[in-house]
Amino acid sequence: MATVLLVILTGVLGAWLAKREGLQTIRTAQLQMQQGEVPSNLILDGLCILVGGVVLLTPGFITDAIGFLLLIPFTRGYFKGVFQRVFSKLTQSGNIVFIRRK
Repeated sequence: MATVLLVILTGVLGAWLAKREGLQTIRTAQLQMQQGEVPSNLILDGLCILVGGVVLLTPGFITDAIGFLLLIPFTRGYFKGVFQRVFSKLTQSGNIVFIRRK
């Protein structure tokens, strides 16, 4: 019974945290775009929040821990660095191609 309650609690807490962090990231990105800046760092934040929210939906305590680490701003920085290195390698190898329109 305690395990089921803990799973439900982590799901509710994770959903609340994902919503809060996601909305804050969207607001900050909108402000940066209004000022003519490209919110590239916030795109990685959004990716971490999205992955963290999806991982929290997966049952299990390890996946919950990873999901919370992706949602908490303090620990998200490590994962942003990992994602940035992965994307950099993928673009350099030609596996991901960015097309820009002017």
